[in-house]
Amino acid sequence: APTVGSLFITEFLANPGLTGNNDAYREFVELYNPSADALDLTGCVISDTGASANWLTIGSFVLPAGAYAAFVHEPPNASNPLATDPLGAGTTPDGFFKFGLNNTTAAETETITITCAAVEIDKLTYTGLPPATPGQSFQKSSSNLTGTNDATLSGWCQTPKDAAYHYTDPAETAGEWGTPKAANFACPLSVTRLREWYARLRFAGRRASSFLV
Repeated sequence: APTVGSLFITEFLANPGLTGNNDAYREFVELYNPSADALDLTGCVISDTGASANWLTIGSFVLPAGAYAAFVHEPPNASNPLATDPLGAGTTPDGFFKFGLNNTTAAETETITITCAAVEIDKLTYTGLPPATPGQSFQKSSSNLTGTNDATLSGWCQTPKDAAYHYTDPAETAGEWGTPKAANFACPLSVTRLREWYARLRFAGRRASSFLV
């Protein structure tokens, strides 16, 4: 079974862009195996803070070394069928959970946990989201894939609405952007970090100029 540090939550879509009754059924959670060995995820549980009846106990499934897996929100009944190609054409979900991912910008807390053999392997908690434009996933930076998650989503960023990341039907007026079951990209520096660096550069410039007068 996976151990702590061998499996990570690396991407999620909480606010799909698809409109209509099926929009929630494109929500997904991605896992990543950074190790050099395949991981047997059979019996592992993907959960949230809601009722355990909605959690997913993964069936027989092995995640190859260096690979990603994606699990999708399952429709509750036949009147709300699975949205067409929830992960894009040709990309098959690895399983289905029944809970919905919170996507408000208010103080609404969501926790996603992966547990294997009763051991908490990885957990992601966020309170509200940054401006959550529909259809844009949040993903962990490729430079931080094995880092610890925190409630502010530091080391994470929202997928830009760039054609390279538009994985659903291009004909959709409102689609989805992300990299489910594929390598993450390197997140840009946050506005806060850019301001800090700019302030340091300005300070360093002042110190240098003081020696020239």
